[in-house]
Amino acid sequence: MGNGFAVRVIVILVLAGGLAGCEPFALNPSDKDKAKEQAEPPKLPLHIAGTLGEYAALGGRSRLPVQGYGLVVGLGGNGSKEIPQHVRRYLIQYLLKNRERFRGWGLAEVAPSRVLQDLDTAVVRVRGSIPPAASQDSRFDVMVTALSATGTRSLDGGILVPTEMHLDVGNMQPGQGSKIWAIAGGPVMVNPFIDPTDRQQAAKLRQAVIVGGGVTSRRRKVSLQLYRADFARSDQIQHLINARFPGVDRVARAKNASVTELTIPREVGGDQAHFLALVMHLPMRTGPRAWEVHARKLLAEMQKPDAAHESLAMVLEAHGRKVLPVLGALYDAPVAPAAFYAARTGVRLGDRLADDTIRRFAGSQGDPLQLAAIEVMGDIKGIVRADLTLRELLDRDNDMVRVAAYRALTRRRSASVLTISVDGQFHVDIVPSSRRPMIFATRTQDPRIVLFGDDLAIARPVFFNMPDDLVTVNAREGSDALDVWRRLPGSDRISDTLKVSFELAELIQTLGGKPQRGIDRKVHALGLTYGQIVAVLYRLCEQGHVPAKFILEPAPAEHELLKRIKEAETYNMSGT
Repeated sequence: MGNGFAVRVIVILVLAGGLAGCEPFALNPSDKDKAKEQAEPPKLPLHIAGTLGEYAALGGRSRLPVQGYGLVVGLGGNGSKEIPQHVRRYLIQYLLKNRERFRGWGLAEVAPSRVLQDLDTAVVRVRGSIPPAASQDSRFDVMVTALSATGTRSLDGGILVPTEMHLDVGNMQPGQGSKIWAIAGGPVMVNPFIDPTDRQQAAKLRQAVIVGGGVTSRRRKVSLQLYRADFARSDQIQHLINARFPGVDRVARAKNASVTELTIPREVGGDQAHFLALVMHLPMRTGPRAWEVHARKLLAEMQKPDAAHESLAMVLEAHGRKVLPVLGALYDAPVAPAAFYAARTGVRLGDRLADDTIRRFAGSQGDPLQLAAIEVMGDIKGIVRADLTLRELLDRDNDMVRVAAYRALTRRRSASVLTISVDGQFHVDIVPSSRRPMIFATRTQDPRIVLFGDDLAIARPVFFNMPDDLVTVNAREGSDALDVWRRLPGSDRISDTLKVSFELAELIQTLGGKPQRGIDRKVHALGLTYGQIVAVLYRLCEQGHVPAKFILEPAPAEHELLKRIKEAETYNMSGT
């Protein structure tokens, strides 16, 4: 036995020595590196390694393209009779089926074929894209385009009657395809910068946007898809998410070894994106020692200038309030993104010690993180002295800072912003400001006209006339009121002349209110749409009749909407 053992030892030593000294069989350094790379998977970034995002992908995170065919009414003589036969058949059936729904529109008493023949109407294609994780009754912008085979001249002043929207999967026949995903409708808004008397721009009047005109009929499901099926991992993820987000609703439900369905908690409100980001950054190891070691690694990484600061901070936030004792060390970090994102995490987790840092960034003129800090102040209600800081920002030179501060104040439901509803069609917000007067009009999600300065008024004397005679405003030097009238839709007749004060807010209400007779048997409003009023305000400012700067929401809505729709058309159907 002993001799056998000795022989085996000698053989092993000979083989080992032979391999060590045999140059033809040695791996060169580059080969060794390649072999090592093949043996070891690439190292994941710290904000992914050890988080839920290492093991699963989020399904349903793309925008969902939807479309439909509908009818725009109220166009006077700018509509058309030409309609492709397959669209005509669909609309006739749709109008008959929904006769009761359209009774208030004056369409229930008229044969659908006659409605479609009226030049007051135009057949349009309606397109939009529903955002990820949208709940039922969520609003989104829609684009309305007159069909190419029709002679519609302009959609300005029109109203889209309620239109069913289905999944946009290409050349689907009207009304066919998927279930109904949304209902679209409301006043359309053409580009207010278009001159209707300019023939070269006339074609653009056939396309319009309805701000917040789409309303979802069902919620979009969101799920986690494991990269590798694993019952134990799926169960772990389900319990991890439900423990981090306890509440009335069960957030995560493991369907099988690969899929976990998510339900957005009610308390999230409209901030689904933040919630889903937290889910994807949840650390998988939560033991007493593991979380602290992980958190300190994250904090050390955040202090590097080129780090992924926002993503690292999301992992810290996903850990929960237990990170606060170590997080505060970064609130005054010399690396600005590290300080900001650490403080944002702190205020989200309820640490009032982070408030000063957020206010400091919000007031830092020219800082690239200023607008982000202002947004945080609008989202987190508990930040100390936030309203005071935001009101001061309303008087800054930067117009976008003023707009961001206004929006933050409205989300905080600040009493400093006076809101007036104009017959439920849109809102007028009056914002106190001692800086130069400004008018801001929105083009996405929620139609609003914002008046910066509580004493904005029409300068006198004034004679103002829209290019197409839509509205006329007149007042002599000594007049105590404005004379305002409009051209009635579909005719050359004009309305009664209304007396209105010089206050701009009152003029807007008069222009946009429903033209109904009051108890005095007189009409006190002119019934213009939101888009028409925005065009009127733009030209009043341009011609100097209102001493204010006019700003339309950046990134024209139709361009952004087309971009969203185009991106959504590549959407994977399995992620709906």
